[in-house]
Amino acid sequence: MGARYVKATLEYAETYGADVVREREEFARQFTRDMSAKPEDVVILFEDEMSIDRSHNGDYGWAFEERLTLRTPQRMYEKRINGFGAVNPLRGRVFMMNTTEAKSKSLIRFPERLLLRHRGKRLWIYLDNPPVHRSKVPKKWIAGHPRVVLKPLPRYSPDINPQEQWWNYERAKLLNNRYFPTNRRLGGAVRHFVSNTPPAAVKSVCNLTAIYGLLK
Repeated sequence: MGARYVKATLEYAETYGADVVREREEFARQFTRDMSAKPEDVVILFEDEMSIDRSHNGDYGWAFEERLTLRTPQRMYEKRINGFGAVNPLRGRVFMMNTTEAKSKSLIRFPERLLLRHRGKRLWIYLDNPPVHRSKVPKKWIAGHPRVVLKPLPRYSPDINPQEQWWNYERAKLLNNRYFPTNRRLGGAVRHFVSNTPPAAVKSVCNLTAIYGLLK
């Protein structure tokens, strides 16, 4: 009947509440105004974090047998790294930092690296707004770095964060159905993947269609 067996895409039910719908639409309107008035020295980045597991993440695959079986060590939750990513969807550039240290420390180290990569530029960083982003240490750091402006995304809105689109692409192309014996091998594979993805592909994956689509 034309149906296909596909993996489900999750959506938050809260996204469709009237107050969140209004919040998302207002964000899209403000973002459009920001883009039309953006100064030349401002770089637009969308940031997000992801915990990357060394063990395989089961996904679909082609097989001649009835079942697709992958032999892998037992999943160990300490065998993972924290991935911090920021994408510039206008230039097609992805910036990554992998770490095993606490998230609060990394929330400072990552924007410090972004500043070094963008000397003489101001950064508008769009990101979600969990409690750790509002904690004392990151807030104190931001107060001392006027070149960085944090712009919160609407609640329950990973679908409009281009960095989330990058995570999905990275999982599908690199991480799914693979096992990495060490954190170093995992981090190296991620860095190699980022550096070898051409800007045109990044722009295609990490586009702003979902944001502008909120205004239709």
